[in-house]
Amino acid sequence: MIEKRPLRARRCRRSQCFAFCGIGNPDAFFSDLQNWGIEVVGRRVFRDHHAYTAHDVKTLEEDAEQGGAKALLTTEKDIQNLKKLRFAKLPLYCCKIAIEIRDGEALCALIKEKIALRPGAAE
Repeated sequence: MIEKRPLRARRCRRSQCFAFCGIGNPDAFFSDLQNWGIEVVGRRVFRDHHAYTAHDVKTLEEDAEQGGAKALLTTEKDIQNLKKLRFAKLPLYCCKIAIEIRDGEALCALIKEKIALRPGAAE
């Protein structure tokens, strides 16, 4: 019914990437990368809503280079949390994800069903 697909991860399919994120469910991010055929040669997880520092950028680039990465890859959310920090040694890409709803009526019916099952739901 719902399918996640990458919009901007194409460039990373051609090269080895070092992936990092500071999100609530990092395993889902890394699983998506694997499903999309992106070669991840290293990874790093930060806490959710991490405020990145210049030291983080330096360490990420060093770790990526040691792992043989040709680029860094992160989430669209993390790009926002990087603010004005810049990566000097490797290009940085983000996965911009689209969600496609194939059957809107079935999704609405499922949502209504789940709401109705909640304790205290109006009958």
